[in-house]
Amino acid sequence: MRKSAGWTLGVCVFAAQAIIGGCGGGKGVGPSGTGLADIELRVPASVTDGIALVVVTGGTVRTVQTAGPQFRAVGEDTPTTQVIARGTFTGSAVKLATICIDNIEDLGSFQVAVIQVAGGQAAGHALRDAAAYTATLTNPRTAASCP
Repeated sequence: MRKSAGWTLGVCVFAAQAIIGGCGGGKGVGPSGTGLADIELRVPASVTDGIALVVVTGGTVRTVQTAGPQFRAVGEDTPTTQVIARGTFTGSAVKLATICIDNIEDLGSFQVAVIQVAGGQAAGHALRDAAAYTATLTNPRTAASCP
């Protein structure tokens, strides 16, 4: 009986290692395939700004859907994508755009950085301290294809 119990334990350990080994450091876990993520700009409290430039790097962005008529994107289908947003940024977070990438599993390799921020017309379009702002990729999800 003891040999049988030891053998069963050995098989269980081997099976557990095979299952865990198949997970592979984050790849293969969760959804995969074409995916979407939102670019969100965090605005300091009590600030209303007019223009922001953010850059997405770390992989190829296939398409960008901007969140408003005065938002523009440059560099689609390249490894460096710039999004320029003009408007009233109120609240603590503003959705600037939605990006589409080939594989949502790769989203962790993408970075988004705030390059420049300026005040609106009432502020004379004066430059703001970009370090006071942050941008993130939020709401990752799969999609049948890039829009």
